[in-house]
Amino acid sequence: MKTRIFPASPNQVRHWRHACRFPESPALNMTVGLHMEGFLDLETVRLAVVRTLERHDSLFAKPFWADGELYWESAASKDGDSVLEVVRCEDKKTVLEEIRNEAKRPFRLEREYPVRARIFPISEFENIVILNVHHIALDGWSVELLVKEIATRYNNLFLGEPDLNQKKSPSFEGFSKYQSEFERTSHGISDSSYWKKELENVKTGSGFPPDIRGESLSSWPLGRMSWSFLTTELSDLTKEAAKVAGVTPFVFLIGAFARLLGVESAEDDVLVGVPFVNRLRAEDANLVGFVVNTLPLRFKVSERNDPQYIKNVSHTCGAAFLHQRLPYVNILRDLGPEYETSAKPVFRTMFILQGSQTARNQFLGLNCNQSWISTGGAKYEQTWTIEERNGAYTLDVEWNPELFSDGKIARLMENYGEILRNLASTFVDGKDGKEGSGTEKNLSWPELKDLADFFSGPIVLESDSNLDLKIQRQGG
Repeated sequence: MKTRIFPASPNQVRHWRHACRFPESPALNMTVGLHMEGFLDLETVRLAVVRTLERHDSLFAKPFWADGELYWESAASKDGDSVLEVVRCEDKKTVLEEIRNEAKRPFRLEREYPVRARIFPISEFENIVILNVHHIALDGWSVELLVKEIATRYNNLFLGEPDLNQKKSPSFEGFSKYQSEFERTSHGISDSSYWKKELENVKTGSGFPPDIRGESLSSWPLGRMSWSFLTTELSDLTKEAAKVAGVTPFVFLIGAFARLLGVESAEDDVLVGVPFVNRLRAEDANLVGFVVNTLPLRFKVSERNDPQYIKNVSHTCGAAFLHQRLPYVNILRDLGPEYETSAKPVFRTMFILQGSQTARNQFLGLNCNQSWISTGGAKYEQTWTIEERNGAYTLDVEWNPELFSDGKIARLMENYGEILRNLASTFVDGKDGKEGSGTEKNLSWPELKDLADFFSGPIVLESDSNLDLKIQRQGG
């Protein structure tokens, strides 16, 4: 079997440029950990991981630049064992250190495949599986597909049932061709027209004002992370308000964020980067690859009438959904070459809504918690992510610590909770004829004591501390 060469998708070029500009940066590592409690058959899970990875061309290909274009060279044969390592450590503290070190290790795309896997046996009834993939090869949706496939394959192998999913997976080459040609289709022309009109006369570079003004910065953008729960009461309030307003909870979640950004930046017109799944075609639903499309959503936050504001936010999100297929790089190109080359940012903040953890990772006989691992790098000045776990929302923030202090991030997170509460209460309190006391708690900060605690939330942090201590000191 010969190697196969095919063009990369337009959006992959942006990540290639980032990798070339910051070769030491791990910011584009997508590192996910599975903390498993219960009996795990190590040989079976090894085989499940290897067979799953080998099915997907995007994980066994290397990018290269030629004649002004980015291409992929797919491996002639795939050896999943070459990217998998079983790592045995003396204690849990060492395990945590090794997991963090793996997340922080950048990929050398010119000489290694964009995937690494690690299995950490801790005891007979506690194990951790790590998947680390460069973002140029896949997106968050694809990570979920991989984990689900590994779990299904593990269960079948463990029970001695046939492995029903050994056929080659859909090739990313087809999607790459589709995305490259999309702008010339009728839908592409319509999307392009929409974004040109939507971003007309927009002020770019929206972001939070830094509170650190260092003379010199690192050679690549550093990253730090923290997370908290939105209280169950606030999570329920947000969902109830969305029902009353006839919109999805995302509209309230991002609407509150846009208001926070407007207040902090003293701007009435802000841009927020929002990733869209971009899998409207049936053939893309189960494709493992870099399919996600980031879009610059524009919010006019000067509207103080809450019902009208929510209607406006809902319209913005809905219109973006309908026009989500035009590659982000095409939108940047239309704005100007300085944006296409990343010399100038369109926005400096991202807002992401992750899928619910409910019903994920159904490994037979195992209690499995899934978390991303902090890489120590930052893709943007700030990235805010909301995820639902056990009925309540979590909030995690990634930021550049050379621009923002821990104290400022803690304050922003608390202020976000307050703005979200006030926005949601307009609908729910108004319906019930009640007024909030203004003393409700919005965030619940986790205690991180044991290895299992680090996997109880959306992110395994890069250090053993969270921002709760800083908030307590400020409150004291």
